[in-house]
Amino acid sequence: MKKNNQIINAFLLIATLFVFNACENEDQHPDLSTSDISLLINSPTDTQEFEANDTVFISATIDAPIEMHGYEVHLTRLADTVEVLTKDIDLHTNHFTINETYINPGLVHSDMELEIIAMIDHNGQSTSKKVHFHCHQK
Repeated sequence: MKKNNQIINAFLLIATLFVFNACENEDQHPDLSTSDISLLINSPTDTQEFEANDTVFISATIDAPIEMHGYEVHLTRLADTVEVLTKDIDLHTNHFTINETYINPGLVHSDMELEIIAMIDHNGQSTSKKVHFHCHQK
């Protein structure tokens, strides 16, 4: 029984090392620069206004000629710099479709900043876009 556990543990260790090594090898993007990335925020639009209890539909696409690491979504209420929505997606592909929602609770009258970051690799190479809109208080 001990021998079977040792074999299983050795296999799991080798498999784990293989996964981490494969991920590191995928991050070599010598031919991919930030100018190769298409990042479009479809909604919300700059200066759009939302009343209390309105739903803010966040829609964006990210495209690259080769596989990227993932993306992040940050929605910040600028009146008090509170981040009200955060997503960190680690999904290796060359196309991302982002569809999120945020309901304006109407607690604070504030400008909002939506930032979407395309993470090109694990080394921190990225590109981003921002949109500013407004949420009204109840």
